Amino acid sequence: MINGNVELLLMDIGKGDPLRNEINEIRSASLSAAKLTKQLLAFSRKQPVHMKVLDFATLLDGSRSMLERVLREDIIISLEVKVSGGYVLADSSFLEQIILNMAINSRDAMPEGGTLTFLLDRIVADEQFVSGGVLISPGEYIRLRISDTGTGMTDDCREKIFEPFFTTKTKEKGSGLGLSSVYGMVKQMKGFVTVDSKVGEGAVFSVFLPAVDGMPEKKDAPGRHRRDKVENATLLVVEDDPAVLQFLQRILTRQGYKVLTAIDADSAFERSRSYEKAIDIVITDIVLPGMNGIDLVKKLKKTRQTVRELFISGYFQEEEEGDTLLVPGVNLLQKPFESADLIRIIDQLLSYRDSP
Repeated sequence: MINGNVELLLMDIGKGDPLRNEINEIRSASLSAAKLTKQLLAFSRKQPVHMKVLDFATLLDGSRSMLERVLREDIIISLEVKVSGGYVLADSSFLEQIILNMAINSRDAMPEGGTLTFLLDRIVADEQFVSGGVLISPGEYIRLRISDTGTGMTDDCREKIFEPFFTTKTKEKGSGLGLSSVYGMVKQMKGFVTVDSKVGEGAVFSVFLPAVDGMPEKKDAPGRHRRDKVENATLLVVEDDPAVLQFLQRILTRQGYKVLTAIDADSAFERSRSYEKAIDIVITDIVLPGMNGIDLVKKLKKTRQTVRELFISGYFQEEEEGDTLLVPGVNLLQKPFESADLIRIIDQLLSYRDSP
C-alpha cells in the first residue's frame, strides 16, 4: 500500500517539484521492504507462484545480459546447454531470481575474478542418486549446475548455507536471505537444490526441477489498440481491506477501466447480478471473509462463463489450499506488487479475450 500510494503521488506532482526526491526516497525504502518480504516468503514457501511450462534453456540464454550487468568484468561467464527440450513446470520469475541470486553469491566468492559456469542438462535419478550429500527422489530432472572458481567454503559453512540470515558477509553487503530464498523457491517448484564445495576449490550448486513433457506457452503479442480494449473493459475488484480496495479502484480507473468493487463474496455476487453488461475480469484476494476468492470465481463462472480471473495474495498455505494454485494457467499476483505489474497482467488477459 505504501508503494502504491507513492506511485499515485508521483503521477500527481510535476517532474520539477522539490518534493519529488523525498517521495522517491520513500518509494526506494518501500521497494526494499517488499523485496525482503518476498525473500522471507520464498524461504518459508508461502510465496504465491504462477506455474507454467517453460523452456529452461531459452530462459537461461536470455539471462546473459542480466548477468553481465551484475557481474564484474574480471568474471568470465559461461552458459552451456546440453539438453534439447528442457521443459519444466515453473515460475519464470522464480527461475530468474534463482539465477540472479546464485550469480551474486558466486561473484562475492571470487573477489579477484574467475569463471562462473551455468550448465543445463537432463538427468535421470535412480533410488541411489546423491548430489552434494543429498539423496534426490527418483525421477527425470532438468538440472542447472552453477559452478565458480571462488574461495569455496568450510564444511560448517556448507551445512548452514541455506539457513535464513546466515552469511559470511558484512551487514552492508548481505542480508543472508539470497540462498535461503533460492532454497524456498526451488522447494515450491517441487525440486531440490544442493551444494558441493571445499575451501580453495570453488563451489558447485545444483538445482533439480522435474522434467515435463509438452511445449511452453506462447506469449500473446500485446494488442495494437489498447485504448479501445481498456475503454470497453469492465473489471470486478473484490478486496476486504478498504484501503487496498480504494487504491486498486483509483489506479485502475486512472487507466480507463470501468471498475466495479466489492468487499466480500456476497457483495461481489450482487454487483454481478445488477450489472447487465459483460464483466471481463474479476480481480480478487484469495483470503476473504466467508467464501474465499477461489470458490467465488468458480461460482461466478456459472453465470458468467467468459469472465477471466486474477488472484492477488500475500501468501497461501499449501497444506490448506492443496495444489490449487500450482497448476498452469492460474493468474496470480503477489502482494506487495507494483501497479505496472497489475496493468501488464490485465492487458494480457484482455488480449486473450480478443484472440480469435
